[in-house]
Amino acid sequence: MRIIDLAERALSRQVTITQAIGRMERAGLVRRRVPSGDRRSRCVYLKGRGRRAARQLATLERRHERAASRALGGAVSRKLKNALLRFIAAIERSILLDIS
Repeated sequence: MRIIDLAERALSRQVTITQAIGRMERAGLVRRRVPSGDRRSRCVYLKGRGRRAARQLATLERRHERAASRALGGAVSRKLKNALLRFIAAIERSILLDIS
């Protein structure tokens, strides 16, 4: 993924994401490459260690989501999840409008 795209998805500034990617690269989690079609941009790829860490985080996320669902009850949990997804989509749309 391009760093600018990561910044947009994280709702963060590009410089903040670039610094975080630098720390992750030094830790051996990711690597940066220059794509052949655009020498000005950089793409970030997970390395083996980063892929394993991502899988562990995804497992924890699913576990937390199930715990929240049990605590709130299924119907309330679904409503909350749908509201959050709509909220994220609205923010992404507003960011896209700001860019264009």
